[in-house]
Amino acid sequence: MVHAEKLPKAAFAFLDNHCLSCHDSVEEKGDLDMENLAFDLQDSDVFKTWVKIHDRADHGEMPPKKKKRPDPTDLKRFLKAIANPMSKADRERALTFGRATVRRLNRFEYENTLRHILKAPWLQVANRLPEDGTAHLFNKVGNRLDVSYVQMAKFLETAEYAVRTAMNAAAFPSETKKFYAREEPQMQRYMTYRFGQKKATRTTIPLIGITPQPDVIRGILPVTVGDSDPELREQEAFGVVSGTYTATTKYDFTRLELPTD
Repeated sequence: MVHAEKLPKAAFAFLDNHCLSCHDSVEEKGDLDMENLAFDLQDSDVFKTWVKIHDRADHGEMPPKKKKRPDPTDLKRFLKAIANPMSKADRERALTFGRATVRRLNRFEYENTLRHILKAPWLQVANRLPEDGTAHLFNKVGNRLDVSYVQMAKFLETAEYAVRTAMNAAAFPSETKKFYAREEPQMQRYMTYRFGQKKATRTTIPLIGITPQPDVIRGILPVTVGDSDPELREQEAFGVVSGTYTATTKYDFTRLELPTD
């Protein structure tokens, strides 16, 4: 039977008359066994179950319409009997532990959610959304994650962009292709020419690993060994000096043409 030592007597009588015929340990309709359901309101799962029982009875959903309706006075007494201790337990829990603020996703969580839903882990949409508010250096605090018209509009706009991008990507078969920096004409051009200047700080420097190859700049060695030495080809690179005159340095992969982002 329901734990009578914890359950108010008025509630126990109501359950015995109107609920246990369907929600006992034998029937367990709706996966609810009220015969062995404790009235332990400190247990969050048990508390949620009793809230559901209260609300179903209060809204007239239970007992079912085909069953005999409980006397209004008995129903009111039952609801009051379980609601009072539940409200008290809820207030005590809030005073002890506080309440968690319901919050929206921050922009990085929203990006991760879109990546998961659309199966597109390459999506980069966080920067399309307004910057999130912070509290105590965290951007996950509920009272700093407000929801405004601008925020909702950007969420919807970004979702549409993500869906279209994912659909475009799905429309083309995937292909993996390797491009080599030493075979890029744009990078080769900046190896020896800087608007009439040939200073080392304004050139792309041919490297094997991290070792410079000045003879490539002098034209003694080829810019790349190509297919003739695949192992060495994998080590070929261009280095770029990070200094005052690097604003014009170009290191684009110009031969790469993608049908979609």
